[in-house]
Amino acid sequence: MFKSRWRRFGVMNSILVALIAGFIAQTGLIWYLQIKLVKFIAKSMAILDQNIAQAATNLVEGAQAVAVDPPNPMQMMIMQLLQQRISGPPRDQTGKFIEQSISSKD
Repeated sequence: MFKSRWRRFGVMNSILVALIAGFIAQTGLIWYLQIKLVKFIAKSMAILDQNIAQAATNLVEGAQAVAVDPPNPMQMMIMQLLQQRISGPPRDQTGKFIEQSISSKD
């Protein structure tokens, strides 16, 4: 009777050892796969970064190659007129407004 009890514990211990070994093996496999996945993602991000940089460089170089039309003289005159109106009345060195005479032509 005493021997059969130890046999049961022996079987239970071997099952327990097998379960623990399986758990350790699975944990190791998960860690290994996780490390490989992180390395793969880092490598992919570096490649993606290089591709984006190359695309941006090509875009900028392509934009410089496009011929730009010179500004229209009429548009330049309108722009200068608007800038003069936006700047407001003339001022002196101290910042006070300069009095201007208004002449009317009749």
